Amino acid sequence: MEDLVVTADKVTARLSFNGTYKGEFMGKTPTGKPVHFFAIDIWHIRNGIVVEDWHLEDNLTLMQQLGVVSEN
Repeated sequence: MEDLVVTADKVTARLSFNGTYKGEFMGKTPTGKPVHFFAIDIWHIRNGIVVEDWHLEDNLTLMQQLGVVSEN
């Protein structure tokens, strides 16, 4: 977790994911190279319960690192 922001009824987290490309993905042979991408979640809290969750992750960067999408 890179950042965590809490307000009256919302919690926002900026997340960072790191890993190693070890398994086949969408027909692509693993390279053993590191992968890294970011995501963000915003949770709406009501009476101590998460009632909504908005999630966004940088899938383009991940797919480029896995060789599924061209970086050009």
